[in-house]
Parts: sequence; structure tokens; C-alpha cells
Amino acid sequence: MVRLFKGRREMDPVSFQVTSKDFKELLKKFKASNDFLTFQFPNDDGYIISYFNSLVSAQQLHEQVLAVMSNQPKKVLKQLKGDIPMEDMKLTADLKDIQRLVLAGSIMIQYKQDDEICLLIPCVHSVKRQISTPESEYTVVGSKEAFVESLDSNLNLIRNRLPTPDLQSKEFRVGSISQTRIAVLYIDGVVNQQIIKTVIQRIEDIEYDTIVDISFVSQMITDNRNSMFPQLIDTERPDHLASVLSEGKIGIMLDGSPHALVGPNTIISFFSSFEDYFQIWNLGTSFRLIRLFAVLFSVLSSLCMWPF
Repeated sequence: MVRLFKGRREMDPVSFQVTSKDFKELLKKFKASNDFLTFQFPNDDGYIISYFNSLVSAQQLHEQVLAVMSNQPKKVLKQLKGDIPMEDMKLTADLKDIQRLVLAGSIMIQYKQDDEICLLIPCVHSVKRQISTPESEYTVVGSKEAFVESLDSNLNLIRNRLPTPDLQSKEFRVGSISQTRIAVLYIDGVVNQQIIKTVIQRIEDIEYDTIVDISFVSQMITDNRNSMFPQLIDTERPDHLASVLSEGKIGIMLDGSPHALVGPNTIISFFSSFEDYFQIWNLGTSFRLIRLFAVLFSVLSSLCMWPF
């Protein structure tokens, strides 16, 4: 298996790390799919434009890219990059960057057919679920927002609740095939830095083909994978995650998963309900103690009835 892709490398302005043979082989794989389109624009002697139409927003392509290119003479890609009013464009010849960005919804523009230097313009067509109410952690009092499958939307929900520059988000990619984005959140100055280093190291050590849900990550980074007790708490509530982040814990979110992981935890954490925070302190503490004594009573009763 291939080890996880470690972050993004910025090239200034162009890097040359790919041979013509490798580039043609990548294009051949792209063109084998029926949803990969390639054409010349604005005429037969124009730029070579290629993209996956299932990943690209047609409206954004026509209004912000093709409209600019049709009203001016053909220029080199570096000049064209300065004319198009869009963010995060990248001029590169790095094969890994080309593959990753095209498969993430970017348009690839070549000056000539055989050029390996490409201008990559993000025009992502996002299919997102609207933010809804929590299902597994529903409370009568409190927020009615829950995480969705979009990592950017989930980060937005957290940053709106914690508008501080100390809130840090470290992103990685896991899965040698899926290349799924994963984010580790913590508040600098509150969290234990050794815990952050441990979590990041374990995420970087993940060797797996496809990561589709945060539960996969939970099984791979816990201290004891064979333990019958959960070591990380799963939450779908942004207010819950924001609250524990301010207590010095960390959060882990995965693109495509509507849940987040919270850790490290103690045994008391599993006897707490987030609804306890909406009660006065003595009432909330009483509920936690009642849950704890109820479990102890159940365990001791079972032991007393066990035939020796």
C-alpha cells in the first residue's frame, strides 16, 4: 500500500517533476472515462481545456473562465492566470498536483496539446446536504445544528462558535486511493502539545486504501484496538465539539463524514450528556452521579447473581 499523502507543496511558480511519458499516461487514464472532456477554446488554435464534467460547475466555467478567455488574444498561461479573477489557481507541471486537483474539480488548461505545464483553475461543483437538526444527540434546549458531510461546512460551524486565532486546524490526506481530507482541531495554549503530536503522528502512519468514514480513523489511532470500551467520543453537534475544544481536548473531522471524534477522554466523559451543560451545575452533576451509580449497581448485581 502507498503511504498517506503528506500535505501540499507549493511551487513558485512552476515545478518540473514529470516526464512527457508520465503525463501522457495520466491523460490516457483520464480520457478513458466518458465524463472527461477535452476541447480547444476559443477556436481550433486556442487553449486545450480538459476537465471532468461531473466534478466541475458549468456555470462557473462559462461565466468566470471561458467568458474572460473569449474576449482576449491567446496568451501564455502565466499571463492568462493574471487575467482570470479566481482564487487558488495553480500553474504547475507536478504530476501529483495535476492528478489531485483535476480529480478534485479543477479545470486543466494547456497552451499547446503536448505541454506538460498546466494552469489548474478550481471550479468545483459541490453537492452538499443542508445543515439539519441532530439525530443521535438531540436536546430540547440548545443548538439545533448538526454536522454535515462537507468538511469546509463543518469547519465553518466550529469557527463561528470559536472566533479566536488560537483555534488551529491541521489538515492531512488519508487513504492511498481515496486521498480523503482530515482535519485535527485544537486551541493553541489550552491543549497539551504532546497529545497533538501523538495524534498527528498516528494519522500520518495510517496505511489504508480508502477512508470513507471517521469510524475508520477511530479504529486506527486508538491506544488499544482490541478494547471493548470506546476511547474516543463520537459527536454530531458542533456546539459539543466547540465546548470540549475550549476544555483542552482535540477534535478530528473527516471530509464525507457527518461526525467528529473527541479525545482524550476519561471514564466520566461517557457518563455525561451534553444536555447536562444546560442545567444548573448541581442538577447536572447529580444526573452524572446517578448514571454512574446505576452502572455500578448493575455490574455488582450481575456479579452477585453469577454462579461461582
